[in-house]
Amino acid sequence: MARRPSTASVPSMRRSESSNGPSTPTATLRKLTPNSRRPAATRLPDYDANLEPDELFTKHTISEVKFVQQQLRANADAKQEELRLMVGERYRDLLQASTSIISIAKSSQGVQSSLAEASSSIRRQHEPPVQKKRTTSGEANDVELQMLQQLSAHIKLLLDTPEHLWRMMEKRQYYTAAWLFLLARVVHRALLEDGEDEEESWGSYDIQVANQFPLVTRQWEIVSQFRSQIIQKATMSLREYLLSPEEACSALVTLHLLESRPLLETLSVLLSQRARILRTMFSWPSPVASSSTMPTVEQANGHAPDQKPAASAREIRQATHAALEAIARTVTTVHTVYHPSDSSKPLISQVLHHIQADHAKSSGFQDLPHELQLTTQSLLHTLPSSTHFAFLPDNLRLYKPYVDLHSSSTSICPSSLEERLDQWFQKAVGDLKDSSERWVGELTAVKDVWNVRTWIRKWLFAHSNLKPETLRLVSSTLDGVYRTRVVELWEASFVEAEQAFRQRLTSALESLKDSTIPLTDKFITDFLFQSPPLPGSQATGVVSSPTDAAMDKYQSALRKRLVGRTRLLDEVLAVLENCVGVLQRDLAFISAGAGHDEILSSELQRGYQSHSETLFSGVYEVLESCMEQGSSPEGIDNIDDMVLLSRVTNELATSSFAEFLVWERPVLDEFRQRLRALHDKMIDRWRTCIVSQILERYLHAPSNRDTAGPRIVLPSLAPSPSLVCCLVDLSNAIQRFGVREDVDMGVAYTAPTVRLFVEQFVDGCNAASDNATLWNFLFLRLFVDRWSSESEDWKGIRDRLDMKLQEVAVTDDLRVDVEQRVWQYLLRTQLLFASMLPFEQAGKSPTDKLASLLSLGLPEKSSQDEYKPAIQLAKPSPRFGLLLVSSTNVGSATVKTVA
Repeated sequence: MARRPSTASVPSMRRSESSNGPSTPTATLRKLTPNSRRPAATRLPDYDANLEPDELFTKHTISEVKFVQQQLRANADAKQEELRLMVGERYRDLLQASTSIISIAKSSQGVQSSLAEASSSIRRQHEPPVQKKRTTSGEANDVELQMLQQLSAHIKLLLDTPEHLWRMMEKRQYYTAAWLFLLARVVHRALLEDGEDEEESWGSYDIQVANQFPLVTRQWEIVSQFRSQIIQKATMSLREYLLSPEEACSALVTLHLLESRPLLETLSVLLSQRARILRTMFSWPSPVASSSTMPTVEQANGHAPDQKPAASAREIRQATHAALEAIARTVTTVHTVYHPSDSSKPLISQVLHHIQADHAKSSGFQDLPHELQLTTQSLLHTLPSSTHFAFLPDNLRLYKPYVDLHSSSTSICPSSLEERLDQWFQKAVGDLKDSSERWVGELTAVKDVWNVRTWIRKWLFAHSNLKPETLRLVSSTLDGVYRTRVVELWEASFVEAEQAFRQRLTSALESLKDSTIPLTDKFITDFLFQSPPLPGSQATGVVSSPTDAAMDKYQSALRKRLVGRTRLLDEVLAVLENCVGVLQRDLAFISAGAGHDEILSSELQRGYQSHSETLFSGVYEVLESCMEQGSSPEGIDNIDDMVLLSRVTNELATSSFAEFLVWERPVLDEFRQRLRALHDKMIDRWRTCIVSQILERYLHAPSNRDTAGPRIVLPSLAPSPSLVCCLVDLSNAIQRFGVREDVDMGVAYTAPTVRLFVEQFVDGCNAASDNATLWNFLFLRLFVDRWSSESEDWKGIRDRLDMKLQEVAVTDDLRVDVEQRVWQYLLRTQLLFASMLPFEQAGKSPTDKLASLLSLGLPEKSSQDEYKPAIQLAKPSPRFGLLLVSSTNVGSATVKTVA
C-alpha cells in the first residue's frame, strides 16, 4: 500500500517536481491518471497542497474545486483497483491491518503525550531536601547510588522472575522454581514495606516505591499466579513413575514449601497420583502404543468396531511390565524419600535440614544429591545477569525458606508410613491381578502365556529392587494368574477334544454304511498287507531322493500298519492323541523354561488332572451312547460298527496317553476298568451277532437243513461244506476283528467265540449216523482239544461233543480211521483256520522254517498224490538267478534253486 507523504516531505517533493516540469495539482493528477480526460478550457492554477479547505474554496472557483474532487476520487478508485489486483483475496485483511496501524499510531501519540506530561510534572517538582546525616556531598552521592543499585536489583529480580519461572518449570525444576517464587515474595515485601530500622528504609531516602513505581505491584500480581501453576505441575509430575527418587523428593518438598503440607500428606499425594496413573495403565487397551491398538477410521467417527483385535503377547508383556515398574518404582521412591536408612535420615528430612542449616559451619550434607543442595546464592548464580544481583542486601542473598524442623508436619511416623504404603501396595497388586487376568485372557496359547510369565519373572528378580517378601508376594500373585490361564487353556482343549472325538466317531460310523469305502479303512488284515507309497516316488515313475520329512512320514505309515491303525481308527484316536501331544509339549516347554518351579508344576498338573477326569467321563459317555444306538433292543447291530467301537475302546483302555493325563493310580485304574467292561460288552455283542449270522447263513437256511433219508454209506473225505464255510467265515471275522495281534488277547477273545460257535452248531445239528456228522463232530472235537488245555471252561462242551459222538452209530474201526483223516485234514488247513486255534510250537528244530508257520506240525505225504514243487511249474525270470534262496524241504521233495 502506498504511503502518503508527510508534511515535511512536501517541499522536497515540490522541488523535485519543479526540475522536471510544472508542479501543479493538475499536472500531478494528470501524471497519476494519464487516461483521465477533462475539458480543454478548464485549467487549474497552482495551489498549495497544505491549504485548508476554506482557503481552497477562497482561491478557486466551485467548478475547479469540483473538478479536483472528481479527479482525486477517480485517482483513489484507480489505486483501490490496483490494490485489489495486487493483494487479491487478502484485500480485506490488508484494509483491517491498515486500520490497526492507524489505531496503533493514535495510541502511540497518546503515549507520547502522556510521557510529555509526566516529564513536565517531574520538572515542576522541588529538589529533595538534603539529609542531615550526609556530611559531605561525595559521601552522600555514594550512599544514594548504592541505594539506587539495591532498588534496581530488587526490581530487576521481580521483573525477571516470570521468565525464570517458566524456564524452570519447562526443565521440571519445581524445587528451584518454588525457592525463586518465595524469594520474589520476600523481595516484593521488601520493596513495599519499610524496615524496622529507619536508616535502612526506602523512605529515609525519600523513595516511595508504591507511589513512584506502581510496576512493582502489577508485576507481583503476575508473579503470584505462578504459585498455583508450580503446585499443579509439581503434583502432575508425580504421576510419572520413571521419576528418580531425587526428582520426586524435589516435587514433594515443593508442595511442602508452597502449600505447607505435612510430610504425611505429601506421601498421600504421591500415592494418589501413582494410583491414577496405574488406573490408566490397568484400563484396556494397554497403555503401550502399538499399531494393533490404534483406532480405525470407523472408531474415530464414533462407530463401534465389529470385533476387538486380540492383544499380542508382546503388548501384554509390555503392559504388565509398565504396571509392575510403576508399582516397584513407587515403593522404592517412598522408601528412599521417607524411610530412614541405617546411618542417615530420610532424604526429604535431609533436604529440610539442609534448608535451615548454616552452610558456613555445616559440612554434613555430602551424601545429599547436588540438585537438592539449593541455596539462594546458588540460585542467583544460575540466573542471567547474576552480577547485577550482587547489589542485593545480605538478608536476601542469604534467604532461606522457613521450615520448622521440630514441628509434627516435618516428621513422619514409621508405622503410619508402612501402613499407608502397605494399603496402597495391596490395592495396586489386587488391581494388577484383575488386569492381568483380563490381559492374559486374550492369549490362546500356553507358550505365549508362559513366555510372558518368564519375562516378567526375570525382570522382577533382576531389576525391580523390591524387598524379598514383597517380591515373593508379587511373584506368587502373578504366578496364580498365569497358572489359572494355562489350566483354562488346557480345559478348553479338553472340551474341544471331547467334541471333536464325538464328531469324528459319529462320522466314522456313518461312513461305514457307505459301500464304496475301501476295505483297508475297515479291516486290519486288508490294511496290514497294503504297502504305503515309497518316499520320493512320483506319478511319472521317477524316483527322487527322499527328504527327512518324507522318510518320517513313511516310517509313521509303516508303524500304523504294524499296530493296525486303519484310517477311520486313526482319525478317531488322533483327536485325543493330539490333545495329549499338545499338553506334553506345553509341560515340556514349562519345565525347560527359566525360573522353573517344581511347586508350580505340581499345581499345574493337579489343575489339569481334574479336567482330564471330565474328559475321560465324556469319552466314555460318547462310546456308551454310540453302542446303545441301533434298531435292536440291545443297541448297535452292525458288525462293522461293533468292530470299530471295540477297537477304539481297546486302544483307549490299553494306550499310555491316559497315564499322562491322570497321575492318580486309582482314577486311572477306574477309567480303564470301565473301558474294559464296555469293551467286553461290545465283544460279547459282536460274538453273538457274528455266530448267529454265520449259522443262519449256512446251517439254518431251508436248503441246508437236515432232511430224512437213507444213510450215506460211502465214507466222507472232509467235513461238510456247511461247516467248512462257517469255520472260514468265522476265521475271517476273527482276523478282521484284529484280536490276533496279542497272544493273550487272542486267547481271551477267540476262545469264547469258538466255544460259542461249537455250542450253537452242536445244538443246531441232529446227531445222524452218517460219516458227514462224524467228520463234523470229530473236526470240532479237535478245536475243543486244542483249547481245552488252556481253560476249564471247555470241559462242558467237550462232554456234549462226546455225547453226540456216542449217538452216531459207526464202528470203532471207522471212527479211528476218520479221526486220523480228520487230524490230517486239520494239519493241511491249519493256516486257513489259524485265527481260531491257539498258538502252539510244534517242537521242531529251530532250523526248520515251516515250524514257525505250521504250529500243529507238517501233514503226512499221501502215497497216491505226487508232490510237485511250485518252482517246476513256472519258468524262472531273468533275475531269479540273482536271488539267494536256500534249499527247502517240503515233505519228501527237495526244491533246489540257483544261488
